[in-house]
Amino acid sequence: MCMCLSVCGLAWVPICSSLSIFPSLPCLIHSCLFVCACVRVVSCWHKRGKQGGALLMSGALGRGSYRSVVAGTRNVPKRMTFYPCAYELIQLHKAHREVIRNFYVRDKIFDNKFPGTALANGLFKFVPNRREAYHMREVMEAIRRRSILMHRVQQQQAINAKVVGELEVEHGKAAAAAMLHFTTPDSDAYFNPQQYQSVANTWPNYWQHPSVAHVIPKPRWRRVPELGGITRVQDPLTEQANDY
Repeated sequence: MCMCLSVCGLAWVPICSSLSIFPSLPCLIHSCLFVCACVRVVSCWHKRGKQGGALLMSGALGRGSYRSVVAGTRNVPKRMTFYPCAYELIQLHKAHREVIRNFYVRDKIFDNKFPGTALANGLFKFVPNRREAYHMREVMEAIRRRSILMHRVQQQQAINAKVVGELEVEHGKAAAAAMLHFTTPDSDAYFNPQQYQSVANTWPNYWQHPSVAHVIPKPRWRRVPELGGITRVQDPLTEQANDY
């Protein structure tokens, strides 16, 4: 009983269920070690790919997500697609801030003259070896991440410019702007809340909105001298309004 296992296209390794097929025990040990090494390499590649897929959601940019690339399905866009890539710009801004922060951390030197910073210098001291390792790992990886995001955003912006140019040539500037200008009926709720008052309750103190005025009870009250002059409700509500 012998079956073959293909490990990421590297080689065909025979895995045998009985020891009698192998001529000797060292051959069995050698084959088992080779299989373990190949499985470990595949798992490392899988972890790296997972991290990359979580970092860059490139499916929206027409480049295929991590899983589609692994599956081997070709995601070639048939036509140019206008995509404003707002989320990618937010990620690029965060990546740039991370690069700046890493440079600050790498070059930070605390002053030993003051007791608090001297303690910090003892806790977070970068020996030259560790400072170089921090540069090669955190700083360089952050710069590469930022460069990848920047390149992809620039690519998509070039595609957007081509799409806008073609639409302007075909339909005119006003029609092209109207095609690429996405508005929703409730956009005033965020961008122009004054014009949205009659549509929905957008007040921060929503319980004081005129449409919710009937919810808040307005009972008659008086001061009771027998209880020390504290206020008491004259007609207590039969059902307490604990929630809206």
